[in-house]
Amino acid sequence: MLKSKLQFVRTWLQENKGPADTIAWLTFAISLTMLVVLMVLACFIAAPTLLIGAGLGVFSSLLVFSLGLLLVPQHRLVHAPAYEEREQAQKLLQQIIQSAGGSPKTTLCVMGVAAADFLAKEGPIKHCFLNAVDESKIRARFILLNPDSQAASLRHEFESARVATKEMITACVRFLDKLTRQSDGRVEYTLHDHYGCFLCFNHLDMVFHPYFVSATGSETPLLEFHCDHRAYKIGKEHFDKVWKYETAKKAERQ
Repeated sequence: MLKSKLQFVRTWLQENKGPADTIAWLTFAISLTMLVVLMVLACFIAAPTLLIGAGLGVFSSLLVFSLGLLLVPQHRLVHAPAYEEREQAQKLLQQIIQSAGGSPKTTLCVMGVAAADFLAKEGPIKHCFLNAVDESKIRARFILLNPDSQAASLRHEFESARVATKEMITACVRFLDKLTRQSDGRVEYTLHDHYGCFLCFNHLDMVFHPYFVSATGSETPLLEFHCDHRAYKIGKEHFDKVWKYETAKKAERQ
C-alpha cells in the first residue's frame, strides 16, 4: 500500500515537473519563514516549549524535503535529454563507455543493427571503446542484427543508397570475433533476427533510439535516460531478455 502511494507521488513529480518545482519553492519559503518565526518566539516570547519543539521539527522536515526536490537533478529522472543525431551524443556515449570500464562489476551493453560507431567507423567512439577494452579491461555485450535474417535484407534494401547494411553487419561481426578472442571473452556478442531500437547503457545511463527506414541509425535522434528512469529499466530488461534468449539458442545449436 505504502509502496504504491510512493510510486504515485514519484510518477506525478516526474510527469509534472513545473508544478512540482512550484510546490517545492512554496514549501521551502513557508518552512523557512515559520522556522524563523518559531525561533523568534522561542528566544523572545514566552511560548509552550513542547509546541515550539514540535513546530521546529515539522518545518525543519518540510525544509529538508523541499530542498531535496529542488536540488536533486530531476531533469535526468524526468525529462530525457534529446540529441539530434548520434554525432551530437558522442561525449555521452564515451562517458558511458568509460564509466563501464571503470567498474569491474559493470558491463557495457550495446544493441543495434551493426553498432558500426563502436566496431567499424574510425572515430572517437570506436577509439574510446577499444581503449577501454585494452586498458580498462571493460566487459561488453553486443546484440547485432543477424545479417542472414529477413530483417537485415529489408534494412539493406531501404538503406542501399546510403550504406551496404548486410556487408557492414558482417564486417562488425568479424571484428567482434577478433575482439572476443583478444579480450579472453570479456567482449561477447550474439545475433538477433529482429531490430527495433538502438541501446547503449551501463549501470548509470542509457542512450536509446528507435530504428526508422527513413534514416540510418547514426542520423536518428537519441534520448538519454538515467538509471532511475522507468525507460532505463524497460530498456535494460529488453536487452537482458533478448540476450538470454539468443545465447540459449546459440548454446543449443552448439
